[in-house]
Amino acid sequence: MFLDPNLTIWENLSNSIKYTYILCIAFFIVLLIGNLTAKTEEKKNEIGKFTVVGTIMAILVILSSSLMLPIVKANMSAPVEETTSEKKEVNSPTQYESSTSKMDCRLCGDNSNELLSFYWGENNLAVLDLNTFDIHRLEINRYDDNKNLIEKKAGYFQTNNKNFQDGTRMSFHIESDRGYAEGSIMLNENSKLSIDHLSTYLCSGCLTDLMNQYFYKGDHWNIALLNFENKTIKPLDEHITGFSMGDFIIRSRYDKTDAKIDLLTWYSPVRYE
Repeated sequence: MFLDPNLTIWENLSNSIKYTYILCIAFFIVLLIGNLTAKTEEKKNEIGKFTVVGTIMAILVILSSSLMLPIVKANMSAPVEETTSEKKEVNSPTQYESSTSKMDCRLCGDNSNELLSFYWGENNLAVLDLNTFDIHRLEINRYDDNKNLIEKKAGYFQTNNKNFQDGTRMSFHIESDRGYAEGSIMLNENSKLSIDHLSTYLCSGCLTDLMNQYFYKGDHWNIALLNFENKTIKPLDEHITGFSMGDFIIRSRYDKTDAKIDLLTWYSPVRYE
């Protein structure tokens, strides 16, 4: 009475009941043969005792099996609900349209706000809210007010926090002397990308380039990384755990339990020409 992993629990139970009936019949046949072939009264008495005990046990087994059989048959005949894991559709190249002209595009045009304009060109990354183009700068490479790189030891590290308008919160530890930043981005139910909002900041070409970076179709976070040096955007995606942006290497991990993205980025330029 071994369980077959390819059968349901009710099918295995039904087979077990059938095997029980067969074993009971076989048991009585063995006792009958033993009683007929016994040559002494002592042997017949011994077999008789086994027969009484075996009969009682067999009756109990058969009765309990008979009571369970209708339940087993009912469950076997009941329709089985199929449960399938969610299948995501792979994103295919698509052309996106935007009413924002190239001249007014935040990336390739001249419509950057004052904060973005100030940081353009420096070799740093920022966490970007795609719905509002609000940023949180990760100052791994330090610059003075004239946008000159400060090439000397800072002697300290930074710990800073930021809240986006939708309630997304983040906290980062930045060590410019060692060239890395690590932290967490706490998401909420509003941390979802709105293409309508995004299209007010990007032209059709930049919008298409960004949206086609997503591996799967469907809902996406409104969180991305922005490279100030070359004006590129890389969206953060649950399915992408590592990538590079210019001179930076990024590792990200989505924690479903706490609904947060753990992010580590470090400055790693090419060492040799």
